[in-house]
Amino acid sequence: MGFAIASDAGESVGWVLVLGIVFLMAFQNEQIGLLKGRMEQLEKGMDAFLGSRQRRAEEYWTKAKGPESKEVAESLHGIALVKSDLGRYAEAEALYRRALQIWEKSLGSESEEVAGCLTNLAISCEDQGKLGEAEPLFRQALVTREKILGTEDPEVAFSLGNLVSHHQKRGNYSEAERLHQRVISVWENRLGPDHPDIAPHLEHHAKLLQWMGRGPKVKKLDGRVRAIRNKQGVAKP
Repeated sequence: MGFAIASDAGESVGWVLVLGIVFLMAFQNEQIGLLKGRMEQLEKGMDAFLGSRQRRAEEYWTKAKGPESKEVAESLHGIALVKSDLGRYAEAEALYRRALQIWEKSLGSESEEVAGCLTNLAISCEDQGKLGEAEPLFRQALVTREKILGTEDPEVAFSLGNLVSHHQKRGNYSEAERLHQRVISVWENRLGPDHPDIAPHLEHHAKLLQWMGRGPKVKKLDGRVRAIRNKQGVAKP
């Protein structure tokens, strides 16, 4: 008899726990549903705000400076950056293309504004998986910066770095390695071969070589990295 009572009590406790878990899950699902609803409302509100801001900015600068003024391009480019941050890559791409067209007409094809817009347009294409469209845009941005800044400017190194990352994503490690040698060369010429900021670039290059199965060169670069860090008192295990 005593065992039966204990069993009944245990079953009662078990059912209470099950009901409690079910209630908790239902409550959580309700809260998740409410949160999703609020996020959707926030996104709709943000879209409405951005659309309104874009229209007002375009209307203002079109009247003040003309439809193909650099101010209109700057407004479009700024909205595109926000769209990209929100993951609206296709919408951002369309705005980048409009801004690029205006800048090319108003400033010419060789300007930092054009180079920057080309870079962001390429990144937007990458984010949509359109890697074939992204590469020529990255290369055009690089060529533009080389023409206006020279081949040894840090902005040129950044453009080269974008192409390095692009080719890594596509598995083109030989081309990535070739381009990354140029990145290292720019920074070495600017900072010196033993500057501590060179070490991360050498480490990245070693990873590229490792992926390509070039072990001896990896060891050589690892030794150089250790020498730079030891010299600066930043030894790395």
